[in-house]
Amino acid sequence: MIVTIVMTFSLCLAAQENRDTFWFSPLAPSFGTIELGILADDNDEFVPLEAVTPFWLRHRHPHKRQQSNAFAPHIEQAVRILTAVQAAGNPASSPLVSSDDIIIIRPSPITDEPLPPATNPESPIQYGGVANWTFKPIEVRHHRPSPQYAARFLQQATFGARPGDIERVQEMGIKEWLRWQRDLAPSEHLPLMLQWQQPGSSPFQRQVDRADVWWHHALYGEDQLRQRMAFALSQILVVSRYHGTLGNSPNVMGQYYDLLSHHALGNYRDLLKAVTLSPAMGTYLSMMGNQKADPTKNRFPDENYAREVMQLFSIGLHQLHADGTPQRDANGNLIPTYRQTDIEALARVFTGWYVPGLCVASACDTNPDWFVPMQLDETRHDSDEKWILGEYFPAGQDAEQDLEQAIDLLFNHPNTPAFISHQLIQRLTHSNPSPRYVERVANRFRDNGKGVRGDLFAVVQAILLDKENVFKLTGEPRKVREPLVAMASLARALDMTVSGERMLDYFKSYSAYGQAPLAAPSVFNFFRPDYSQGNVEANGQVAPELEIITWNTFVEFNNRLWKVVRSHGNAPVGALFYASNDMASLLADPDAYLDWIDTYLFAYRMPMALRGTILDHLNAIPASQLNRRIQEPLYLAVSSPEFLLQE
Repeated sequence: MIVTIVMTFSLCLAAQENRDTFWFSPLAPSFGTIELGILADDNDEFVPLEAVTPFWLRHRHPHKRQQSNAFAPHIEQAVRILTAVQAAGNPASSPLVSSDDIIIIRPSPITDEPLPPATNPESPIQYGGVANWTFKPIEVRHHRPSPQYAARFLQQATFGARPGDIERVQEMGIKEWLRWQRDLAPSEHLPLMLQWQQPGSSPFQRQVDRADVWWHHALYGEDQLRQRMAFALSQILVVSRYHGTLGNSPNVMGQYYDLLSHHALGNYRDLLKAVTLSPAMGTYLSMMGNQKADPTKNRFPDENYAREVMQLFSIGLHQLHADGTPQRDANGNLIPTYRQTDIEALARVFTGWYVPGLCVASACDTNPDWFVPMQLDETRHDSDEKWILGEYFPAGQDAEQDLEQAIDLLFNHPNTPAFISHQLIQRLTHSNPSPRYVERVANRFRDNGKGVRGDLFAVVQAILLDKENVFKLTGEPRKVREPLVAMASLARALDMTVSGERMLDYFKSYSAYGQAPLAAPSVFNFFRPDYSQGNVEANGQVAPELEIITWNTFVEFNNRLWKVVRSHGNAPVGALFYASNDMASLLADPDAYLDWIDTYLFAYRMPMALRGTILDHLNAIPASQLNRRIQEPLYLAVSSPEFLLQE
């Protein structure tokens, strides 16, 4: 009789400064080939691990060790049996384990036990010892991400690591941290804006207040994953203060940002509908007050939102393959996703929605109807039949029915998963993701593993945990950090404190970065997703963020970095500061100070040449000049090009 047999293993993982260990005993001692990996989500999609840091594969019976190149920094792991030895003479009752079977290793509480527990013959879990023919699930012990992995993960999933954040991720593990973040209540903008605003303040001052609230949540909000996603979504589903009504209505804009935040880890269909009916979007892209055509008055539905909701918010300009690469016709031409007739018909769908009441001097913050979804006037809606993207909208549907069908059409379009996923990847991890990366993330958009389409939490989890996003400590840049994100990461690393009850335009939000929250120059955001220049373009890659790094923003941004670096010890009311005593204690050992900079500002990827330059400069400053010793090495670090690069 031919059966498959697999050897018994004990796997010990050394995670750089940690010693992360788990034990695995599947079947009987013999020879076979296994592959260590993770489960991409709570399903059976096996993702092999790429080489990161060595682990030891130890044979329990002969005391031999074989070094392999794999590292498991995630909570839930799996072992896939790739091939196995065929042998004869085993008992007929022996189970068959076929090639490509996946054995799941479930998570368990973290411990610091250095050795496996003693084998208990009565236990349902087999820890090792004498092998038998009954496989039992195995327990994971002392499994923690390395500090390097945790720091780099936080650079992508948050606005930067604060003191204690790296240790928290190590203790919780990546997936548990993600679930914890998902379940946190959103940090809301509008309530804090109303608390901070002074009676009689101008619309511009209240726009400054709105930006200060954004900084407050970026620096101190516990729901960091949600806030990073909201910021990313605000650059896809764009509204801007550079619009007459919205410029005078900062509270309406604060409510719009809260809408993005509430849906940031929810479902994209719900978000798309909420954005469509938002008064902020309604006025920005002129859908508000849209009426059915009346040729006798030369009146036709406004096409602005109908065009942008397709081009920018859902399906894009051209038909895409599942991996986000463009489809082409027999002549090699790109294939449009929609035509002018589709825009005109979709504009007719978006008729009948309005906001009652008036705004005073184009300022709508005092009208409560601007803080709830737009209302419906059926007499203004075009209820005739329509054809959109090849789908029939029957005559007689009311405005709500037309809207639901249109949202479903765009949400379920084959383009939408890859189109949205690619943009979110660019905002969080990679400027130039491979088609395979895009497709894997888009597949999570299509189905989160539980039959749900559009689950944004599943999407961001797939982005962060994808095998193409494995931390390699190579220093190879994968994206340019946006100036706002880079500045926030510095302030969080320094654990800056507000002097007084609130900050007062400390970060100069509208002048120092080339970008500000909900302040893009147009619906096309601060930069184009395909922007490229110089050597980046020569290499066939893109770097969207470089489009806003002009000489003016470069100088203003670096001036602001210097201001933050000098803000230690104390500060005037409304400014931020960090504790100089903490830095002074680090300076007792210059290498320790450089280690701190490397950990919190570079996620352990500071080039050795840069470190050497900073260390030489630090050692040349007399010990008596404490302020210079704190400030100048820090400024050299954050003003370096490497600080703006993210692996």
